Amino acid sequence: MVQRAGAPSAIWPDAGMHRSQLKAVLLSKLASSRTPKNPLQGLSAQIEAVVRRIKWLTNASLAAKVLVFSTWQDVVDVVAHALRANHLPFAYARGRKATEKAIQQFKSGALSEQSGLGGARPIQTLLLLVKQGGNGLNLTEAQHVVMVEPLLDPAVEQQAVGRVHRIGQTHPTQVHRFVIESSIEESVRQISSERAAVMDLSAAAAEQAPKAEQQSLTIRDVGKLLQQHWTQEAAAERSSIAATTVPA
Repeated sequence: MVQRAGAPSAIWPDAGMHRSQLKAVLLSKLASSRTPKNPLQGLSAQIEAVVRRIKWLTNASLAAKVLVFSTWQDVVDVVAHALRANHLPFAYARGRKATEKAIQQFKSGALSEQSGLGGARPIQTLLLLVKQGGNGLNLTEAQHVVMVEPLLDPAVEQQAVGRVHRIGQTHPTQVHRFVIESSIEESVRQISSERAAVMDLSAAAAEQAPKAEQQSLTIRDVGKLLQQHWTQEAAAERSSIAATTVPA
């Protein structure tokens, strides 16, 4: 067990831990600030920034198409609500058949009356969960990919962007990323960038690396993320105490 004063105890992963177990430990920590009791904590500014970007892109050109990804169902729901409130038409649905219909509406540029602007506008935005952006999904009609929050695994982000940036794409693909400052998301983004750099190594070099070394890199990732998270919590706690202390 590893414990910091004032912080909840956590099970420290060891070298023998399976990758699936390691992932479960990490995801539980990433989800800690978005629990069922408060899944949208700290998201107001982030959602506003995302909606502003979508509004700017779609108002600049009726030909622009934007693909929006989030890991969290609650976050996608809030983005949908914010787009609706800003009269920005979009495609989004739960369930396999409904999602397939939404994708077709997005790809074909179907007209939508939901804008509330007195006339129909083409659907230019598609909201998807990251897990829905799997292999085989071709969305080359889009030119913009919005990642509402950073993903720890760069391969998953590459797969999501790959729905747009692939053979058949005739326009440059732009990826828009949003990260809350001084939050665990900054740590996630930093680790993701470091892991992406490692992935850029040649396949031959990666295969030659000992399995224990490859596993230890992931363990260091987890340790680094948890340590940074605890440091940020401690700093926020000290700041709160200082703000509420009245000088004698």
